[in-house]
Amino acid sequence: MNLDELIEPAERLWDFFVTSFHAADIADPLISFDTETEPAQVHTAMVSRGQDVAGIREGGLVTRYRRRDGDTPGDRGDALPIRPEQVVHGETPLHLVIGRLADEPFLFVRTLGEVNGVIHPAGIEKPPGRMWLFGMVTLLDMRATVAIDLVYANQPWREHLAPGRLAKAEALRAERLRRGHPCRLEECLQLSDKVQLLARNGHFCSVTQVESRRQFKVRVKELESLRNNLAHAQDLVPHDWPIIVTLATDLDRMLLRPRLQTLRDEIIAAPDPRGPAVTNP
Repeated sequence: MNLDELIEPAERLWDFFVTSFHAADIADPLISFDTETEPAQVHTAMVSRGQDVAGIREGGLVTRYRRRDGDTPGDRGDALPIRPEQVVHGETPLHLVIGRLADEPFLFVRTLGEVNGVIHPAGIEKPPGRMWLFGMVTLLDMRATVAIDLVYANQPWREHLAPGRLAKAEALRAERLRRGHPCRLEECLQLSDKVQLLARNGHFCSVTQVESRRQFKVRVKELESLRNNLAHAQDLVPHDWPIIVTLATDLDRMLLRPRLQTLRDEIIAAPDPRGPAVTNP
């Protein structure tokens, strides 16, 4: 299999996947009231509907909001204006929405020119959000396999893994072959093993700008925990929220955003397949 045959499917799937899930997929309808509505009445409606944010309409459009603080109605002061940074379009890609939620407790969603939805971190628990997360982790795993094929095309890699980890991969491959599913050994490695191999290669660290191999490995362990929680239908927020944000931001910088072609081109042009020395712990 040549390099283009390895790279193109991974890139095509990535480009398709990150543009297929949007803010509207994890949003909730925003209840709203005219500006003349008494704050106590707004609060009572929020409590009865289990909402902690309500829009306030001026001239027929939502321009302000009130938050629910506790379950006791009363005058909560003036409604707050909606800031531009609190608003995303309904078609905003999901990874950008999550990045924004790292800085805001909730976001308003604008569709058809008006604010009519709201997103909280818990929205990622909805089926589209869980599908996106599981797909992102799976794509990350897939791209790591392709990266290994690139950086270890002309050098051995088995010697860099502990015997026990290598034995598990060999056993998994044997079982897949027994069931009639052809596969390569690197496809049977755990994600943490793949990252261990990649973090040892100077080309990979150079292209992805990995600053700390140890921190990178910690993040991948957290990703594996997230994948397990997704597979077993466990709640994700708040426990997995930090790694979800990382998946949408930091890991995008370290592994997902750099195009695999860039990695391929650097390896082809370099005199040493191992790349520059890796010294970061």
